[in-house]
Amino acid sequence: MKVKVLYFAQVAEKVGCSKEEIMMEGNTTEDLLNYLKNKYAVLNDMTFKLAVDQTLIHENISIKDGTEVALLPPFAGG
Repeated sequence: MKVKVLYFAQVAEKVGCSKEEIMMEGNTTEDLLNYLKNKYAVLNDMTFKLAVDQTLIHENISIKDGTEVALLPPFAGG
């Protein structure tokens, strides 16, 4: 399945790009995270949240071909 992955701020700096399309096995956000953490070992030591099709998620969910997933680092505001 093809998934569009967006990286922001420190995550983008560490992986060396701001977006990519990947072909992956599986159909859950956990499958995607396992794939990305294998590809970019630095993600194992980072804190970030996931947004699927512009909706912040807090658990493992199913994804489908063409899904957009963003890795969002912690935000600070004021």
